Order: sequence, then structure tokens, then C-alpha cells
Amino acid sequence: MKIEKTNSGNIAVYHKGTKMADIWGVMDRMAEAMMHACFGMVVHESDLPEGFLDLKSGVAGEILQKFSNYRMKIGIVGDFRNVTSHALQCFIAESNRGRSVFFCETPESCIEALQNAC
Repeated sequence: MKIEKTNSGNIAVYHKGTKMADIWGVMDRMAEAMMHACFGMVVHESDLPEGFLDLKSGVAGEILQKFSNYRMKIGIVGDFRNVTSHALQCFIAESNRGRSVFFCETPESCIEALQNAC
């Protein structure tokens, strides 16, 4: 993990390959970020628990509810241009219009989105 210091506060940036097997792995990363006084974190989509991008699984809802409960913002890095699920396309677009969850192509664009959301 790298701490990115911004004008808005600290953001925990997790390197690709920091796999989180389940909701508890995500919660561990969130707790680690909070210990470093971070208001947000950046993770790679491939490191999120299995089924995250399958909205029917409920994994995304469960994880993102935890971020909402703890008032932690998240940037998710990945290539989302070729998403075929209409529901997932809408979910990504709606999230990116909000102020808490962002789907971006690079860690830098996630950091910028998180900083601008403050």
C-alpha cells in the first residue's frame, strides 16, 4: 500500500496483486487505510472478491454498503469499456456520477476522482 497525500486528505493506493478473497479481506484493507487517516482507497478490480462485477451475486452491494457505513470512498481501477452487461454499465455510470464510488482506468484517475469528490 502507498499513501497518496492530496489536498483533500490521504488516499490508500493498493498495488495490483493485493487480492482480497472475501468481504473480510476488503474490511481488513479498509481498516488498514483508516489507520493511516485515509478518506478513500484505490484498488484494482481484479483484486476484489470473486463475483464483484456480477451484480446478481450481491458481492458488490455488500462491499459498497460497508464503504458507505464507514464513510470511506473507493476508486476501482480496471478496463470497463467492454462491459457487456447493461445493468453493470448503468451501475458504473451512476457510481461515477456520485461522490463515493468511482470506476476508472488508472490509479491516477481514481485518485483525481476521489480528491474531487471531497
